[in-house]
Amino acid sequence: MLERALINTILGDAHFWKHPESRHHNIVWTSVHRSWLEWKQQNLLPEDVRLPIYVQRAAGSLGCFSNAKTLYAMKCRAVPEVDLGINWSVSEALQRADSLDLAIWYLDDGCCVSRKDTENSYRVTISVGSSTAEDIFPQAMRLLGTSDLGRVYKNNSRASEKNKSWIIPKTAAVQILAVARRIAPPEMQYKTPLW
Repeated sequence: MLERALINTILGDAHFWKHPESRHHNIVWTSVHRSWLEWKQQNLLPEDVRLPIYVQRAAGSLGCFSNAKTLYAMKCRAVPEVDLGINWSVSEALQRADSLDLAIWYLDDGCCVSRKDTENSYRVTISVGSSTAEDIFPQAMRLLGTSDLGRVYKNNSRASEKNKSWIIPKTAAVQILAVARRIAPPEMQYKTPLW
């Protein structure tokens, strides 16, 4: 049952961590939306590996900007099953993924902005770090049933190869948004408008 958690760690807002005295890795998630971590806890983790959600950084605390939001974090227990995913590539994670995994990735790292040049239209993107179209598109084509997948590009002229986004065209975006809308907590529904 941890496979979806491992996929989300490779694609989304999580990372593997190993305490120096532990034999196995944990997965650590962070979010400004506690309810999103609660959803992940209930849907990505078996009950026996769940640990409590905690405040990693409180809004207004020393060292935070005055407009910072509280940041929540969650870990799972360090178990051998987590170690299975530490060497997966993005491509390998996507080979194991389904449409729900894409929706979770979008809710972690995606953005939907209303376009000013076209009425009732959006620009949908997912931050992909250093991944390339070659890493993403073969499996995205399988999952979304279309070859119209847009492009992967550097975020701006000064961005490095580690700072890229996937611009997703409407044919693929509406599918991802529809699944994301079903699982997004109320405070994240703004990311999933009806198109």
